[in-house]
Amino acid sequence: MCLFAYLLICLFAYLLICLFTYLLICLFAYLLICLFAYLLICLFAYLLICLFAYLLNRYGTPDY
Repeated sequence: MCLFAYLLICLFAYLLICLFTYLLICLFAYLLICLFAYLLICLFAYLLICLFAYLLNRYGTPDY
């Protein structure tokens, strides 16, 4: 009976630790991917706006 309880507690602790680690890793990966995507989108938008402004400046309204 004691051995059974010991094994049950060990199994429960093992599963809890595994689950916690898994969730932590998933959360970290999710945040990292979100941050990377956010930075990539911002950079892309910035470059697009710069290109648009450059083209507008160059080929936009002619100076009289």
